[in-house]
Amino acid sequence: MKIQTQLFVIALTGIFASCGTVSSDAGASDTDLLSSGASTSSDGLAAMYAPAPSGEMAPTERYDVAQIVVAGPTKVGAGLYIGDLVIDKALSKVIGSGPGVTVIDGNLIVGDQCSVVGMTVTGDVIFRGNNSRVFVDCLGQFLDYGMQNQH
Repeated sequence: MKIQTQLFVIALTGIFASCGTVSSDAGASDTDLLSSGASTSSDGLAAMYAPAPSGEMAPTERYDVAQIVVAGPTKVGAGLYIGDLVIDKALSKVIGSGPGVTVIDGNLIVGDQCSVVGMTVTGDVIFRGNNSRVFVDCLGQFLDYGMQNQH
């Protein structure tokens, strides 16, 4: 009976640790939370972009997503692009500067036979067409209203 109880306690401890919660008796102060990268403010952008992961640059420049003109293969520079990026033209290809470097603060809406790589999307990736390939870091969810899309 002791073995089953010990295994059960270990399993609960593993679940507790994987949730990332801090118990009230752990002695973590607000200063400890801030130094670890956590945010106590309600501003979601500050929490998401606080420190960039090792080897990546945090987006420092802010742009309107309307500045991205998709015509054939399109390269998107580093920065934070505010708004929904809609790619309706078939056979379009959009290449970002890398996850965490090119950030779309909104949704990515993709049409038929499009390809998108190398960026982070803070909202949802929405497939409205078929046969598209999207390989991005998505903080929202992938919504596929087409067929044979890859993500």
